Amino acid sequence: MKTEEKIEELRQKLHEMILLDKDNMDHIKVLEMSQQIDKYIVRYMEKSEEMKKAEPTNDINML
Repeated sequence: MKTEEKIEELRQKLHEMILLDKDNMDHIKVLEMSQQIDKYIVRYMEKSEEMKKAEPTNDINML
């Protein structure tokens, strides 16, 4: 399974968990949490792409 597929599967599970608990939260909070999860996933995917494109280096100053 590719990383993107795993991430999508986790995203769906997180959304399902939020929906299962939605009776204990107001509707706006449920939407905010879902949007927050999507933002984190997009940010992670962007960082992942940047890391793939980065040139490998042995420069200790990069740490």
